[in-house]
Amino acid sequence: MLQIKNLKRNALMMIILFINIIVINAQEQGDNIVSFVSSMDRVNIEDMLFQQNSIPEIVIEDPNFSNNGMGLPAYLYEKEVSIHLIYGREDRSDIEGNEFNIIVGYDLISSTSIIKSGELEISNTDEGGEVENAVKIPANYSEVKAIIKYWCINDGTNSYCLVNSDNDPNTNDCGITLPSGYTCITDATLFDLNADDVRVELKFHINQHIFLDGAATYQELGGQTFHDLSQGDNKALITWLHIPGAEKYELKYFFVDQYFLDNASQTEKDAYFADKLKKATIIETHKNWHELTMTYPQGEFYYNIRAVGRFINDVGEDFSKPKWTKWSDWDLTNNKIVIATGQDIEPFEDNKNWQFTASFAEEGKHKKVVSYFDGSMRNRQTITHLNDADVTLVAETDYSLEGQSVISILPAPVSNPIDNDLYFKDAFNKNNLGAAYNY
Repeated sequence: MLQIKNLKRNALMMIILFINIIVINAQEQGDNIVSFVSSMDRVNIEDMLFQQNSIPEIVIEDPNFSNNGMGLPAYLYEKEVSIHLIYGREDRSDIEGNEFNIIVGYDLISSTSIIKSGELEISNTDEGGEVENAVKIPANYSEVKAIIKYWCINDGTNSYCLVNSDNDPNTNDCGITLPSGYTCITDATLFDLNADDVRVELKFHINQHIFLDGAATYQELGGQTFHDLSQGDNKALITWLHIPGAEKYELKYFFVDQYFLDNASQTEKDAYFADKLKKATIIETHKNWHELTMTYPQGEFYYNIRAVGRFINDVGEDFSKPKWTKWSDWDLTNNKIVIATGQDIEPFEDNKNWQFTASFAEEGKHKKVVSYFDGSMRNRQTITHLNDADVTLVAETDYSLEGQSVISILPAPVSNPIDNDLYFKDAFNKNNLGAAYNY
């Protein structure tokens, strides 16, 4: 039987670790976005303010605030600092039926200078309650400290404040302007609130661009590639190690039919591979993995990786220019997947006539379509798979005895997860007796 194979190459191409202790530090990272977080919970803030045994302060540090020592930055920072007042219990089981309003006064300090003063407020009375309030400002500092000046609560009946007093460490003398309607208190039993999961967080938000050596290959910078063929359904998971300075990656791949490999001369193979390298499919992604459905006949599949960063030196204030590492020499032994009967990846539907197309979007998103044909080359079934939604749709066409198209059945998703692939679906549409529908 004739097989039609048409590979369309359209390459368009914080978890906060919160533990109930006085201060915690955590790092959140994704691609080139890094956040450093410190926080303090309500119990500790109130205890420190009431006892006046220490000043409630939260300190955040950026450990990478440095240059590479050669006059050119190894890191380019676009950085902001933010302070957050958060109520974090999603089910709100500790405040059900109660009202509360919390106001926090703060100073943000770098070295000895105040860079921002202000208030944060959260409430359980407006539109079901605000669960977070924050302020964010540009900040190019290695360290920022947040000092809590006052902590005020309205429980629906009373409006009280605890104050950070610099006048007398043994008293709660106000000595400071409070929000309107609030008064200082010294009796801890009056300062009560059902909302337990309240905290203040201080964050550095860093859009960091690390120097990437564009004169080297991905492998020369420590990168390695791997492929896992144990996914089932003729799927291959290609993964690679992250390297510093890479903000995204390009995966390049192509397929060579076994018939050509068996019958072409070495000269023909060299010319064919050189042409394939120029016309190979390229997808671009911020991830360090990509899963492919191997819709190929018997043959060999090859892949390669390069990293993409950006120029950060000698570019003025325009840091938008991308920089690529070099493609490494193709590893035709390790970066190869053999597609053959008896292998982890077997030839795709090798006893049917089919046509395959793929359309790519950003981040490796793609739509794959396989159209199946009968012996007279009439389209019988079209299967579409969307990888971002992980959904497979099946459409069918039925013909009269004269070969005329008489019924086109609208696409429908497969109901069994086992069938969520591009293989031909026998008896997908059934008649009222449960047999395969036939006009």
